[in-house]
Amino acid sequence: MNNQSNHFTNPLLQLIKNVAETKNLAIDDVVLCLKTALEQTYKKHLNYVNVEVNIDFNKGLMQIEQLFDVVDDNNEDYDDFLEMPLSEAKKLNPNLEVGGVLRKPVSLKDIKGDLISKMVLLFNQKINETAFKTVMSDFINEVGQVIEARVEDIDTNKDGGLKGYIVNLETTKGYMPKRELSKGEKLDIGKKYLFVIKEIQKQSSMWPITLSRSDSRLLEFLLNSNTPEIANGTIEIKKMERSPGTKSKVAVISKDPVVDPIAAILGPKGERIRGISEEFNGEIIDIVIWNEDKLKFLVNAVLPAEVVGYNILQDDERDTSIEIVVPANQIANVFGFKGINIRLISNLTGWSSVDVYTEKDAAEQGIEYTRVNFQPQGIFGIKKRRDKISNNPRNNNQQLASDKVFYTSKANVVDDEIIVDLAKQAEAKRVKQIKQEATKPELQLQQELNLEATPKVAAPTPTPAPQPTPAPTKVEPVPPPVSVTPKPIPKVNKPKPVVKPKSVFSITVEADDSKTKPEKSSAKTNTPQTKQTFDNFDDL
Repeated sequence: MNNQSNHFTNPLLQLIKNVAETKNLAIDDVVLCLKTALEQTYKKHLNYVNVEVNIDFNKGLMQIEQLFDVVDDNNEDYDDFLEMPLSEAKKLNPNLEVGGVLRKPVSLKDIKGDLISKMVLLFNQKINETAFKTVMSDFINEVGQVIEARVEDIDTNKDGGLKGYIVNLETTKGYMPKRELSKGEKLDIGKKYLFVIKEIQKQSSMWPITLSRSDSRLLEFLLNSNTPEIANGTIEIKKMERSPGTKSKVAVISKDPVVDPIAAILGPKGERIRGISEEFNGEIIDIVIWNEDKLKFLVNAVLPAEVVGYNILQDDERDTSIEIVVPANQIANVFGFKGINIRLISNLTGWSSVDVYTEKDAAEQGIEYTRVNFQPQGIFGIKKRRDKISNNPRNNNQQLASDKVFYTSKANVVDDEIIVDLAKQAEAKRVKQIKQEATKPELQLQQELNLEATPKVAAPTPTPAPQPTPAPTKVEPVPPPVSVTPKPIPKVNKPKPVVKPKSVFSITVEADDSKTKPEKSSAKTNTPQTKQTFDNFDDL
């Protein structure tokens, strides 16, 4: 072998180190990629058909040689790209004979101009292929799993807008595009989050592992982690649909008739479902009771709204639509903000479409429907505390005793009491005032209203016997009792009954999704570059 070698310079050594660190590859793998890129560049663009590159990274040495088979000088048909006459070969190496191999040194300076860019492009391609193979071996069985990882950097476009997040996966890096965020969500650099490994992309110019926080599998993971009854198999999640960051509907069933699946998922004082909701930027999570019967399942999914009637439309053998009739004051809740709720209901229950009408609209359009004659699952009457309220004579809101509550993250039952979400502060202030007035003693109310007590007539009493005195006194006889006619009782204006507004016991079921708007990230971070551009190899 010829001993002539090209020495590495610091930029090239550092480039190899940076690429190995960034792509989490071994130095030997990066060196092999560089060797392959150089050999292919020489062969394709310089017609060095048989070229060999040897790199010793530890010594900082690189040997590039063109190989020729030595042939007899009388051979006039030799291939000058692969072969060399003996006389020419001996000029370079006097020890060669016919049948030997001449190793002709090649300089890096032969690669210059646009060939540098082509070689670097080929080098990056080889690096990505090697990195992908490494990632595939480590993560191919992890697709669909949930991991906790730290956000390392923000990827922005030219205008500074958010493109995605670069996430440190310890052995490599993952990438979460903006589209995989929950609505309105913004992640912080240096903070750990939960991600779903969504897919591994073979053709990727950056990082092949795609992560997600909008994937439904993340919600399923959190429900399983926070609900022991789901973890041990007592409660089964049958299906779920999400509008990430806005609302989700989860269909569940309990294999134990004693276990209420909705109450179990809510947890004590609603802490379980509240914690999961906060993980998704306040996403509302509705828990629905699963039913094999599509109609009953639909009625359960529409709760807390009431389905008055239905009309099934057979579109074809596969798709079936349904028209449902609901009370006019509940139709807004059924549709939800921008139709999100009804879309989730349709997808969850498997109907190709669900059309909603009020009773008035159904009558005007001549829609014939069948009345719902069964009780939906997923509602219940409030006990104890609610009975006390309805039986209290000061409370004339008799409708309260028959109210029903639907389990969501916005309306929970805690220790047999209702958590009330009042929409307006002024209304809440008035409610507080009414409650205070309702608990004042009757006499105090009369005094505040300047009411006089009813006068009472004293009954005649016998005159007491005269008591002895120091000096004699003339005692006059006591006159006989006189009949006294009682004075008429003055008319008293009764205080008006205190009426509590219905909103005191109203339960917010549909969140105002319009308040949740995604914040556009303006942070601009320079992503470390591993690509270096050279005009020629003189500086290497």
